[in-house]
Amino acid sequence: MAPLKKLFKHKFNLSTSTPNYVIYNSLFPYINDLFANQVKSQSSILTALFNTPILSPIALHKITYTLKELWLPFFPLSIIPFYNTLVRPTYLTKAIRLLNSYNINILPNFDLTTLQGRYPIRNYVLDLDAKTLKSLSRKRILYMDHNHRRLITPLHDIIVYNYNVTHPHIPKNTHDNNIYHPRSQFIAFWNNNCPKEKADLVLGKTIEQDNIYDTSITFFQHYIPLSLTAMYNSNTSLTPNSSHHAIYPYPGCHIREPNYRLGYKYTCIGSIKTSSCNIIKTTPYNHDWVRKFNSTYLPKTSLLLNKPLHLIRLTSYNDYLNLFLSTPTSYNTSNRNDSTSNTTYLPVFSSFDFDFSFVSKYGSLSHIGTPECRYGFGWIQVAPNTPRLQFQGCSCFSPSSTRAEIFSILTVLLSIPSNSSELVFQKHLLVTFVKVKAHNGIADNDIADNLAKAGALGTDPILINPRFISTQLATVIWNGMAPIITNIRKFCNTPTAAAEFTRLMNSSLYAPITNSILANLIDWNLTSKWIKYNPLDSPTS
Repeated sequence: MAPLKKLFKHKFNLSTSTPNYVIYNSLFPYINDLFANQVKSQSSILTALFNTPILSPIALHKITYTLKELWLPFFPLSIIPFYNTLVRPTYLTKAIRLLNSYNINILPNFDLTTLQGRYPIRNYVLDLDAKTLKSLSRKRILYMDHNHRRLITPLHDIIVYNYNVTHPHIPKNTHDNNIYHPRSQFIAFWNNNCPKEKADLVLGKTIEQDNIYDTSITFFQHYIPLSLTAMYNSNTSLTPNSSHHAIYPYPGCHIREPNYRLGYKYTCIGSIKTSSCNIIKTTPYNHDWVRKFNSTYLPKTSLLLNKPLHLIRLTSYNDYLNLFLSTPTSYNTSNRNDSTSNTTYLPVFSSFDFDFSFVSKYGSLSHIGTPECRYGFGWIQVAPNTPRLQFQGCSCFSPSSTRAEIFSILTVLLSIPSNSSELVFQKHLLVTFVKVKAHNGIADNDIADNLAKAGALGTDPILINPRFISTQLATVIWNGMAPIITNIRKFCNTPTAAAEFTRLMNSSLYAPITNSILANLIDWNLTSKWIKYNPLDSPTS
């Protein structure tokens, strides 16, 4: 930059001792900041890299290598906090670091996460140097509670197998106070009513089964498994399907539910929908298997599982997928007869058509030019013989009337059932919609207008998740909020100019000016008039 500065000083007939900020700042657009040019060029290159199908293998390799270089389990929103420990950063890492310095982020549209851990080392130990980071990388230590060494990349859809499982019997005709107490019935199910990392198999003994008004709930006492090792092959490694486990009552855990009617007898009681359970077989406590596995320390309430725990976990998880997820099965060999497939009723429901009409408006804009910028939208359902549904919301970033109308239409489409016809009245948009003149005295139009204005005052903006776009590997977003949908090179003019002006104002050479601004010693009204009056084009006049 030094030769360029000297060249421009000579062009302006300035002395070489003139401060560089006089000629090198955003107030004089004759000199383009080289870093600003790099931001524009690198943003365009990365956009082309992530959106060109022929370059997808290269982009995927670069993103994966950057994640390995940072030694993080997931791709961060900003790599600036982790950049100082890198000795030889790659091109993509340098480019992302440059964009992050201007609050421009890269969001991958695919899952690239290393699992089997919850506490990344780099998030808790902040003073790691390059040597320590290299040592951790060689030893494959990524989490503070790391217990596996598998890098999880985007996997294929889960194939659900209908294993033969036995479900508890549910009476078809139930009435009030129909309570059933099975004898020595043990159940297993996949518990997903918890954080994702805690989802696991749950074992228990059925206490009672309540069948009331076509609803069956099973109350169970929680049991936990314990691995057993046979005496004759204690030094032999066992596969999951050849291992043995015992179960015994658990004193209490996160699935425990308060039950004042049954709780005084049992230590840990839970409840589950009966159709979600499958019956497992056990062997009661006896001296034969206790001596075989040297498990005399177990309580006499413990039991031996007749099947491997790994197989029970697998069948329970597949049973959960069959019941609650709409994943296609690979084959159907189940002899389950306690429930009826819902596909029988699909033609009945699809034969109904519904007509909906909505009036939607976009509202006022508040706090423009600040991070708290909001623009509102709202709609009201006006079709006859239908509920008068109303909705109001707001969004942020890149406000425009078109974007507000798009959000109105999207929220309307999300609220209506499938196989329905809808009619949306818009103020300024006419595609297959009906245009409504503003302030025309229509009561529904005024209600929608008030909803949109009220939505602009909201604090929880609605944003579109760009990760559903499967044709691109990553999305360029602004300040972690929303994707940049305009020309990326033109958009970069705003953050680069703002950053350059901030550096100018923070320079010690301009401290007298900034101090005068803070002390209100400058008459900005008179300054503006003088700039408009000054007929000279010289920057130093």
